[in-house]
Amino acid sequence: MKSSIAPLLACLLVACGAKAPGNAAQNTADIPEPPELSAPVPPNWARTLPADIEAEIVDYLNREYGAPDHSRALTVAELAYVGEFTVKNRPVRYWKYPCGAETRCWARVQPYGNSYYIDMSSIPPPGS
Repeated sequence: MKSSIAPLLACLLVACGAKAPGNAAQNTADIPEPPELSAPVPPNWARTLPADIEAEIVDYLNREYGAPDHSRALTVAELAYVGEFTVKNRPVRYWKYPCGAETRCWARVQPYGNSYYIDMSSIPPPGS
């Protein structure tokens, strides 16, 4: 399990705009993708997403922001589905949500091996 968490953690840090220590100029193009992100996308991957994917997104975001039981916790009603976009030849679904002083924050869902993963970013979908 340890070996599968490290690439995911690296992806989350890069997607959230964190800079690598000692190399502030590094960008996502310089970081190799974990094998799970470069593997072929399973056919109809989006159909395998659970019906309550938006509730999962909200749970994830509230954990990341430290507000799962807080009165200011994000709700499903505050998510706005934007669409599916191709990023590095992979389908990525985007939702926008309100987040503090940021003008826009994005929750993303994309294939990860035979499953999917959720992350957040301040980078808008391509073409936005």
